[in-house]
Amino acid sequence: MCSRALLLAAFLTVACVAQVLGIGVIVPGTKWCGPGNVADNYNDLGTERELDVCCRAHDNCQEKISPYDEAYGLRNDGVFPIFSCECEAAFRSCLTSLHSYHSLALGRIYYSSKEVCFGYGHPTVSCAETQRHLFEKRCLSYRVDEGKPKIWQFYDLALYTHVTGSEEDSDD
Repeated sequence: MCSRALLLAAFLTVACVAQVLGIGVIVPGTKWCGPGNVADNYNDLGTERELDVCCRAHDNCQEKISPYDEAYGLRNDGVFPIFSCECEAAFRSCLTSLHSYHSLALGRIYYSSKEVCFGYGHPTVSCAETQRHLFEKRCLSYRVDEGKPKIWQFYDLALYTHVTGSEEDSDD
């Protein structure tokens, strides 16, 4: 019998390979968690309802820069939308509140593959606090020039490292 940790590791591996190959993978038990959605309508949710609610809200965030498009004076040259930092914070908070293996797996995959969000603030001067995990490095807070007017700019997204003992050890 497979442990939850092995199943999570297998899912993470498949999802990471799919991400590299550009293949969309919908998280098992959901209809909204992955590139696009497979829902019949807005109210159509999978068996992992709470997780789907998080993903549906994120998918429907209006503050985003579509792939190969420009908005807010910023350009997105990637294949996935770039969301506002507010939308990303709400998504992270929603995932974190669920304390499930699916939310943990999705958070780790999503936030390791997405590097930036955008927001309106004073121009950044340098990184004040850095997050490091394995080979990745992200800026968590910035030194800014408060003498200059606020502008739209990209900010690093923190990696998803939120793990509690119950997420690692439970058999949910």
